[in-house]
Amino acid sequence: MFEALLALLGIKDGMKLGRGVVLALLVAALFAAGGLGFWRGMVTIERMVETARTEALAARDAHWKAEIEKSNAAVEKSIAENAIAAAKTSAEAEKTISGLRAALAELEAKNVTLPNGNAGGLDRARVQLLRRSGTARAADPQRRNSEGGAGGGEGTVQPPGRSPGSPPDGG
Repeated sequence: MFEALLALLGIKDGMKLGRGVVLALLVAALFAAGGLGFWRGMVTIERMVETARTEALAARDAHWKAEIEKSNAAVEKSIAENAIAAAKTSAEAEKTISGLRAALAELEAKNVTLPNGNAGGLDRARVQLLRRSGTARAADPQRRNSEGGAGGGEGTVQPPGRSPGSPPDGG
C-alpha cells in the first residue's frame, strides 16, 4: 500500500521516506481536503443567504408597492367622491342663487310698476312688497344674521333706544 502511495506521490526508489513522513503527508492532505470542502460549503451557504435576502427584499418591496397602490386608489376614490359632492353642491347653490335672482328681478319689476304718488317715501304697496320678500330673506341665513335676525324676528321694528333683545315694558 505504501508503495502505491509513494508511486502516486512520485517518489522513486532512490528516495526513501519513513512511515511517519508519509502519514504526516496523508494527514495534511486530509486537512487540505477538509478545509477546501469547508470553504466551498461556506461559499454555498453565503450564496443561499444572499438569495434568501434578495427574495425577501423583493417580497417586501412587492408588498409595500401593493399597499401604496391600494392607498392611492382609496385617495383617488375619495377625491372623485369629493369632486362629485362639490359639483352637486355647486349645482344646488347655483339653482338657489338663480331662484333668488329671479325673485329679486320680479320684486324690482313690481317696484317699478308702482306709482310714486305723493307718498314722500314708502307707501303701503311698497311696504307690502318688502313684507312678501321677507320669505326670501328668511331663507338666506347670512343676510338674516347681518340684518339683526337674532332680535325680535323678521319685520319687527324696535322703538328708538331699545335693543332687539330687551324685554318689553311691563308697566
